[in-house]
Amino acid sequence: MPTYYDTTLFFYETEKEKVHMRYEFKLPDIGEGLHEAEIVRWFIQEGDEVARN
Repeated sequence: MPTYYDTTLFFYETEKEKVHMRYEFKLPDIGEGLHEAEIVRWFIQEGDEVARN
């Protein structure tokens, strides 16, 4: 099952730095009973390099 990230970012501060975390959750593949999906936010900008992990 692919991993997707919620559009909400969580912020908290340690003694030395602010920490930004994305909430991770699992979604079924689009073919498993879902008929459509909508992209509501991009986390990359035009020209950003992306790599398959």
